[in-house]
Amino acid sequence: MRGACPPKTAAARWAEQHRRRGEDVPLADGAASVQEAVADVLTRKALAACRRYDVRTLVVVGGVAANSRVRALAP
Repeated sequence: MRGACPPKTAAARWAEQHRRRGEDVPLADGAASVQEAVADVLTRKALAACRRYDVRTLVVVGGVAANSRVRALAP
């Protein structure tokens, strides 16, 4: 995703566009979009590193492990 905005920047721009148009900012939709973007990038990078370094087991703990979307994206 080279050239794309980081999720935080993209979320701020998205919210500002809604405000400029005089619309309510749908926070739940925005939060879900940021979560999806972060979970996707985190999962793709972790799995790519496992493949690159021939790691057979990836252990995920703490807040990341508690995130149901991250768990759903992992094979």
